[in-house]
Formats: sequence, structure tokens, C-alpha cells
Amino acid sequence: MSEDDRKKWRCTHFCKNSKKSTTLPGNEDITGFDIQKTTTLLESLNTKVANFETVVNTVQTSQELLSVKYDELLKEIKGLRDENKKLTCDISELKKQLASKDNVIDNLNMQINNDVEYVKRNNLEIHCLETSSRPPIEDLQVIAEKIDVNFQMSDVSGVHRLPIRKPTDTHGEKSPVSIVQFVSKLVRSDWLTRGRAAKLTNKVVGNKSEKRIYFNENLTAFNKRLFMQAKLKAKPLEYKYMWTSQGRVLVRKEHHAQIIRIKSFMDLDKIVQ
Repeated sequence: MSEDDRKKWRCTHFCKNSKKSTTLPGNEDITGFDIQKTTTLLESLNTKVANFETVVNTVQTSQELLSVKYDELLKEIKGLRDENKKLTCDISELKKQLASKDNVIDNLNMQINNDVEYVKRNNLEIHCLETSSRPPIEDLQVIAEKIDVNFQMSDVSGVHRLPIRKPTDTHGEKSPVSIVQFVSKLVRSDWLTRGRAAKLTNKVVGNKSEKRIYFNENLTAFNKRLFMQAKLKAKPLEYKYMWTSQGRVLVRKEHHAQIIRIKSFMDLDKIVQ
């Protein structure tokens, strides 16, 4: 096709369609419809964005507040830890001071107990001796004869019966403990040794029953409790010997075994199988 022919040629189909109206069926304007819908959609989106920004700002504010609270909590926890550490140190120091004071108190109690025991060193306890019409000093004279002791009135500083504190025994009677104070520890020791060896009964000294008469040292209240606890600990472990001598609490498992002295309740741990 020549150049002149190309210029003169026209596409009949294109030219025909290009003359048609740019409207949809129903004579609606496409351009106008898209702008209105887009505007409405944009307004809705703007509203949602604004709401979202409000939510974000609220969350951010809450987060900042929580962050401040968290920092304050951390600071408070640190303060509590420091205070707890200080209190722990103070408690440890107080425990040391208490332990030291306990040692001082124990030593003082031990000293007091030793002093009281020294005062009681010349005393003798006679248990289960039935009361009679005789005065206590005459009971001593009868006992002295039976245990083969040379009785001298000048050897005795005093003798008396303790009041009965506990309920009566199974026989309906309970004999009071007689306390005898001698002028010397030597005389007391002689009476104690011979009295224990004689194994007297009330019948032998002129009373009615066959109940055994016992001779013991006049121990302090502390030493009596200590001796009782030592016996309770030693008997189940089959210790054969538990006794007191000069106010000392002693135990021994066998005849040739080592003698164990119990000075305090802590020493009870020395009593082992």
C-alpha cells in the first residue's frame, strides 16, 4: 500500500465504535460513580485510622505507665532486698550475742549449783523410813546401831522430816524424807557408805513393814533432775552403774568400763550404746 493510500484508509469498525456513547446501560456515569464510592470508602478508612491511632495512643500511654510502675517496683524490690540483707546480718549478730549470753548464764547457773552443792555436802537423805513415835534423833540412834556406826550426838547438827508433797502411794501411806546434817563430810560419808551396804528394812529398825530404807546424798534440785535424766538415758542402753558421789552424777556401763561424769544436760549425749 502506497503512502497516499495509507493516509486515506480508515478502519471502519474502529471509527464506528468510537462514536458510541461512553455510558453504561441505564445511562449511569462511570466516572461519577467511582468518585463517590471512593470518597465514602476513604472517609470510612480515615475514621478507622483515627480510632486506631486513639487505641495506639491509649496503649502507648498504658505501656509508659506500666513501665514507670515496673521501675518503681524494681526500686522497691531492691530496697527490700537491701533491708532484708541488713536484717539478716542483724539477726546473725543477735544470735551470736544470745549464744554468748546463754554461755554466761549456763556458767552462772553451774556456779550457783556448785555453791549450793557445797552447802549440802554434809547432808544425808534417808528415804522410806516410816514415821514412829520416836523423835527423829532417836531414829538415828537405832539406825546407827543397825549399820554399825559409832553414833555421837556431837556429830549431828540437825535432823528433820520433810513434808509430804506427793499423793500417797499404793499402800495408802508415804513416808517423809528425813534430812540429817552432820558436822563434817567425813561423818556423812561414813553413814552413807554403811547405810547403803546394810540394806536395812523398816522391820529391822522396829517399824511394821519390810520396806527398804535408802540412804542418798542431799543433791541440789538441778543435780536431782540431771541424775534422773541420766538414769532414764542409761537404763535402756543397759548401763549397770548409775550413782552420785560428792554431788557428781556418774555412770558406767560395765564394771571395768570408763566412768562417765555428767555435768550438764548436754553431757547426756555421752551416754551411748
